[in-house]
Amino acid sequence: MKRTMIAAFAALTLASGAAWAQGLQPSGTRAGGPGQAGMPGEILPEQRTYLRGWVMREAVPPVTMQERVVRGYQVPPSVQVRAFPDTVYSEVPTARSYGYVRTQDDVLLVDPTTRQVIEVID
Repeated sequence: MKRTMIAAFAALTLASGAAWAQGLQPSGTRAGGPGQAGMPGEILPEQRTYLRGWVMREAVPPVTMQERVVRGYQVPPSVQVRAFPDTVYSEVPTARSYGYVRTQDDVLLVDPTTRQVIEVID
């Protein structure tokens, strides 16, 4: 009985780990997020370049972050998350789902509801 329980637990643990791993892409992001080809919400490399160029040309002052910003970082309430204008959506339709924050070196795509960084465009 004890061996059966251990074997069942081991099988369940391996199966759940494999199922979780199938949802991850090699970069460690979940399938379907920005940058994942062929998925809803994808932002292609040329669209990333367009977004970065557009934001850097705007007269939006950069925000200084106190720590290194990575995907999943929660933008503090004191930082304004800006919306893209309609002209950007004609080039990057999926940008409608995101706001942005300009830092000194990067453009952060942010989920405006959760304030989580979805993509760091450097």
